Amino acid sequence: MNTRKISDKITTRERLEEKVFQWRTQGKIVGFTSGSFDILHAGHVDYLEKAKEKCDILIVGVNSDESIRGYKCQKRSILAEELSRVTRVAGLESVDYVFVFNELRNRNNLDILKPDYYYIEAGDCEIDQLTSKDVAEKYGEEVIIIPAEKKISTSEIINKILEFHRDEKIEIEVK
Repeated sequence: MNTRKISDKITTRERLEEKVFQWRTQGKIVGFTSGSFDILHAGHVDYLEKAKEKCDILIVGVNSDESIRGYKCQKRSILAEELSRVTRVAGLESVDYVFVFNELRNRNNLDILKPDYYYIEAGDCEIDQLTSKDVAEKYGEEVIIIPAEKKISTSEIINKILEFHRDEKIEIEVK
């Protein structure tokens, strides 16, 4: 059973750079993946568990609120990066370390971390479509697409919530 505290899993990309080098010299396989994890759902959990099966150390980069607004829409993220999204991802047993990054793409993450594996979530994504494929290959990283068994969309969840509450006024009790 994993007894590490969630707060011990949350770090910075720069702190992980040296650790990744140490792990690799110890023969450990390091995997990296990223996402917004705006509303953490079963599809995310399934994908991260499958990613962890392929490595000893799984590092997850979480897009900052600012970067989500840059590639999704100005009204997102739903949940704040530090207090909610990062903590929830760090709380997963399959995740070893989590950090927040501001860029829209993973080029800097791959340049700095140089993991053994770079995981891509979407099973419908083609490796040749990846904007950071050349950086991964430059360091000899294997790019793996993990098929999504549970097709769940955060946007669909948001739309369902909005539809459900369209005619209701939601009251929040403040104590």
